[in-house]
Amino acid sequence: MPIYHYGPITGAAPRECETCAVRFEVVQPMSEPALTACPACGAPVMRTPTAFGVGRSTKDLLKPNNLAAKGFTQYRRGDNGQYEKTAGNGPATISRD
Repeated sequence: MPIYHYGPITGAAPRECETCAVRFEVVQPMSEPALTACPACGAPVMRTPTAFGVGRSTKDLLKPNNLAAKGFTQYRRGDNGQYEKTAGNGPATISRD
C-alpha cells in the first residue's frame, strides 16, 4: 500500500496538534479517498505532493556481481545434481556425495 503525505491547508493558522502541525504520513489503499481532516484533531488537511521511490528490481539484486559485492555466495544447480558456484567465495561445486 502506498504512503501518502498530508499537511495543514496552505495559509491556515498555525496548529497545536502534534499530528497535523507539520506533514504526516498515512498508509492507505489507493482505492480510499484522500483524507480531508486530521485523524487526531479533525482540522482540515490536504494531501501534499511527494516524489515516489522507484526501487531496484529483485532481478537486479540477485545478479552474481551484486551478490559477490555484498559478500554472498550463489550456487546454481547443474545437470548432474551438483551445485556450481556463480558468485562469491566458497568451493567451486557442492554435491551430496
